[in-house]
Amino acid sequence: MLKEKRNFSIDEVEKECAYLDSKVSYLLESYNGDEYSFIEQSGDFEYAIHFTINELEKDDFKEYGYRYLFTYVGSRGGYYHYLVRDKSNADKYRDYEERIQAIQLLQNRLSRFTFVVVAGLLALFTYLFFKNREIVYLLVLIPGVLLGVYSIMLQKRYKDFNLKYGKD
Repeated sequence: MLKEKRNFSIDEVEKECAYLDSKVSYLLESYNGDEYSFIEQSGDFEYAIHFTINELEKDDFKEYGYRYLFTYVGSRGGYYHYLVRDKSNADKYRDYEERIQAIQLLQNRLSRFTFVVVAGLLALFTYLFFKNREIVYLLVLIPGVLLGVYSIMLQKRYKDFNLKYGKD
């Protein structure tokens, strides 16, 4: 048995599939949100990860040649259905509609947090710094700016995913 700790974000489905596909002669047995467990099995496998907001029927993927392995319930909601088939030249299964919906919800939450809390924090502590010239306000401003930059980077990543895989 092979166990590896890896984490992928909801928008990194292609990277996660490529990681799983690279495990030649190993079949994914389980994932607990932190660690992948593989069993040794001869063959070259191709994986797909289908995200849904609600449970679904496990036979829905047979028409694509995949068989259902297991479902991981995400820590922030949603179900990640892990599918496998023998490696082939057929197109990979890619239905990212519900994943895009979940990413848009994340974007909305992030936007509200960033523009309300972080902008308010930056405005207040910038004002206090220039008014009082105290270094302590800078110590709050610097992490606030970094949080704002990180939020903008996440927004860009999510937007890129939506542009690449969205239907609009």
